[in-house]
Amino acid sequence: MKSLFAAAAVLLAGSLGNASICDKSWSEVEASRYSAEFPKIQFGTTFVSVDGVCVEGKKLFTTSKIEICKEQATGEASGCVKAVKKYLRTNVAFMHEIQVGEGSEFRAIPSRHALTYQIPVGTDGEAFHAVCMKSFTIPNCGSSK
Repeated sequence: MKSLFAAAAVLLAGSLGNASICDKSWSEVEASRYSAEFPKIQFGTTFVSVDGVCVEGKKLFTTSKIEICKEQATGEASGCVKAVKKYLRTNVAFMHEIQVGEGSEFRAIPSRHALTYQIPVGTDGEAFHAVCMKSFTIPNCGSSK
């Protein structure tokens, strides 16, 4: 019976420790054994994790330069021949095309990128295991650089 109580205490302590990670700052989460699964925002043909993005007015910007391929290899060779690094930007509000019915008709509808997300925080193993959800708000560009 004692070992049953001891096992329950260990499990309870472990779950309380997991929950407290979401009370810590994002830099403390990053420095811990935990990881976070951030969604991505599309910048043209490139997708960037929301923790690498900032907001200024009605635009979103990448917080670091992103490598963009300017010239692809031709023939049997594949890959990028010429690339440049630059900051990317996109609008917070945008038009999103959705398919209407089963046909080839599409309709543009107004949409917005979220500025606040609930991010799963957890441990990596064979598969990600979320232990809690933590709020993340895309920072203003002035405060992120």
